[in-house]
Amino acid sequence: MVQINSELEYERALLKLRKLRVLSQSDISLKGPLKDLQEAIIRYEKEHWQDPTESTFIENEHAQAIVEDEHNFLRKRKEIIRVALKEKGLNQQDLGKVLGHKSKTHMSELVNGIRPFRLEDILLISQLLEIRPADLLPKQATLERRKKAYQVLEKMNRIDLAVKLSSTV
Repeated sequence: MVQINSELEYERALLKLRKLRVLSQSDISLKGPLKDLQEAIIRYEKEHWQDPTESTFIENEHAQAIVEDEHNFLRKRKEIIRVALKEKGLNQQDLGKVLGHKSKTHMSELVNGIRPFRLEDILLISQLLEIRPADLLPKQATLERRKKAYQVLEKMNRIDLAVKLSSTV
């Protein structure tokens, strides 16, 4: 069962829902995950949006901004890969074979940002398609990961290092 625990997860789920709706039209195996995600979104909305507070709206606006940045990165990366594949006379399915992904759907989910690329995939794509790794990797860790790192550094009394994360947490 899919569980949504925060506004950030909620906003990511809404974006993923849109992508899954499109992909499920050509791949019926995605109908189940699509339904599960829809149900999770409905549960979250019933629990958190029946009587929203000012802080709920602020948290949601912040989450929307993060998800928009993530979405823009994924869209740009997808286009960079698409153009490079075309220049090399390859298609997404060819790339999937090279990377060892047997499923056409799996490769589509990777390129569309539904599933994350493995580091080895990023390295191979970079070398094969002559794309800078920096164009294939997000510019920073997720907000949740940065918050956890910040909290650990605080507990270690390493405020000098935590400060480096504080502007993004």
